Amino acid sequence: MGGCKIGITGSQIWLYDGTLNKIIKSNVKNIIKNNTFYPSKEYKLKNFYSSIAFIDSLNFCGIGAFGSSSKSKIDIVNLISNDVLNKYGEYQIPTDKLKLETIRDIHTSVIYSHPTQKKIVLGYRYSDIIEIYNLETEECITIHGPEKYDVNFKQEKTSGYFYMGKNKETKKAFINGTVTNQYIYLVYSGHQRENRSEEDRYKWSYGKYVYIYDWNGNPIKRLDLDRHIYTLGVSKNDKNLYSFDINTGYLIEAKIN
Repeated sequence: MGGCKIGITGSQIWLYDGTLNKIIKSNVKNIIKNNTFYPSKEYKLKNFYSSIAFIDSLNFCGIGAFGSSSKSKIDIVNLISNDVLNKYGEYQIPTDKLKLETIRDIHTSVIYSHPTQKKIVLGYRYSDIIEIYNLETEECITIHGPEKYDVNFKQEKTSGYFYMGKNKETKKAFINGTVTNQYIYLVYSGHQRENRSEEDRYKWSYGKYVYIYDWNGNPIKRLDLDRHIYTLGVSKNDKNLYSFDINTGYLIEAKIN
């Protein structure tokens, strides 16, 4: 299994296997009881997505549909039929020289769904932009910050595919996160590729700051951490933060003030 996204819907834990392009589900109680992930159901997908987020047990949001001619940022896909039920957002291509694959790569992001499944948030990886989509009204709120920079890149090509080539000035923005009923939590890097020296090797792919927004796009606060993290969890009451310390191998917990 090449897992690239994992989550829980109801009594089922799901894993998106980006290598085999399928979604695997298993019962949470069985995993806890056996201490092993035994797939109970597998669903092969038509399209490869860079990431997904379930909005209920049968439907998920997929972003970055590789190989697709669609310009939509988000596909709502039914897990059983594999059909795209709805689309949200649209990529803008400013010049004919820029290919759709490159634009899609530029917009690589993390994606999370509100616990009520009525809203979706995207946190962009190479520009400090977040977008919040209301799935009922189809409205979108866009926030640019905290540094308000654009993607620094050069279009490149390999094996017949175009993509976003990175340079030493390319910055990493939002790398991971989580959500609760009240807030959106996004781990932020803000470092350029040229800063990836051996002693600072975590700065590009890891973050030392967590930016918090409400679901209307209002910035709430910034958490300054005492170490770099990648994964993030927050308790339902928004009082405790959890992560994994890659240097020590320990799960860590911190109070959110």
